[in-house]
Amino acid sequence: MIVDNALYRNGARVELDCDIADLAQVRARCDSPDSFVWVGLHEPTSEELGAVAKEFGLHPLAVEDAVKAHQRPKLEHYDDSLFMVLKTLWYVDEFDAVETGEINLFVGSDFVVSVRHGEGSALVSSRKHLEAHPELLEHGPTAVVYAICDRVVDGYELVGSALEEDVDEVEASVFAPGTDR
Repeated sequence: MIVDNALYRNGARVELDCDIADLAQVRARCDSPDSFVWVGLHEPTSEELGAVAKEFGLHPLAVEDAVKAHQRPKLEHYDDSLFMVLKTLWYVDEFDAVETGEINLFVGSDFVVSVRHGEGSALVSSRKHLEAHPELLEHGPTAVVYAICDRVVDGYELVGSALEEDVDEVEASVFAPGTDR
């Protein structure tokens, strides 16, 4: 499903008077070198991603990978666009477990299509951060890629900290005074 879709020009989000799913109208307004479109999808069906792929001319092999998910992290070059797969992690405290997800990015000179799989790593915070800093968004699609990669790496650090805390708790219980050894 399309979660968000926006046109950015000169580092600012352009308000649109069309439906979020009307990509043709959004893309038609991307008419200058200082504008780009960012479409965000969460666990799309093959039909939903197919419609986006048609509008942006995404490579069929990359689209197939993005629909199936469970890909290895990678960066591939297709014609005039890039396809990137990032693995996401988040910690579920109630189960002391690490969950995984995936973000697929299609990147062209005037677009970014992000496809998320899994509950973690929602990109709304990355989008809001970029929209609050137009000087970053002025860099176009590369700013979006950087912000998403930064968000994914921050998630790794949070998981590492949570696991370290779990290890400390186990050590404290095992080596506590009065514990049979």
